[in-house]
Amino acid sequence: PFATVILVRRNDTGDLRALKIPRTTETISSSLYTEISLLYQLKHPYVLRMFRAEFSPIVMLELEYVAGGFYDGKQRMNLFDLPVPLPEDIWFPLLEKISEGLLYLHKQGVRHYHLSPKHILLDEPMVPKISGLIRESLRGAGGSGKEEFFARAPEQIDPEFFGKPGKRTDIFLLGAIWFWFVSGKIINPEGVDVDSGDDKLRLSSIDMHYARYDYCFQKLVARYKRDRYSSVEIFLRDIREMNQLPHESDDLLISGDES
Repeated sequence: PFATVILVRRNDTGDLRALKIPRTTETISSSLYTEISLLYQLKHPYVLRMFRAEFSPIVMLELEYVAGGFYDGKQRMNLFDLPVPLPEDIWFPLLEKISEGLLYLHKQGVRHYHLSPKHILLDEPMVPKISGLIRESLRGAGGSGKEEFFARAPEQIDPEFFGKPGKRTDIFLLGAIWFWFVSGKIINPEGVDVDSGDDKLRLSSIDMHYARYDYCFQKLVARYKRDRYSSVEIFLRDIREMNQLPHESDDLLISGDES
């Protein structure tokens, strides 16, 4: 909504690149310089790479080009292009790789706050690439267009009550993407009852085959930050363990603690 993206080929190497050019004639804020300097240092297979930035005569970011992934006979440029709900053999490796990319970002001190199927691009063969890391500063540079959210954590709706956003905000949004994978629906941030604390959202309510994942899912999307996973690393450990459970145990209720 606030930038143009152009596909180009480098004259020196022949490599394809995506040029992102904000629609702006305004002075660039110092925060954009800071964020771009940090992006230079990010190198991970599941995070969109930035190779170069220029600020004069216009702002221009040279980004990794991703070709899209083919699924069900069609080219899918990002997660939002996928026909959800997806089968487990498709969504599980996607969720795992997105989580690995998010874990890397958090270890680098980066928070996203806008995780969305539209911001996770796809490369062959169905490799997710987290993008959209500097949306706020670019939006400020490119005009006052209204930001669209895929989902919002409670603290993004009411920071005075729920506290400031942080890495557990991204963890909530990761849960929203998981729910979308499984159900084809967008999560409601009011998914936990404030008075009783009971989780209203369970993956098993969509398909009993997913009952073994309920504990992990609810630890992602808990209404209060303190009740969510403290790190993506712990979530990855848990979901991998749950994925190894035999299907015969799908109807068991998982009620253990983080240990």
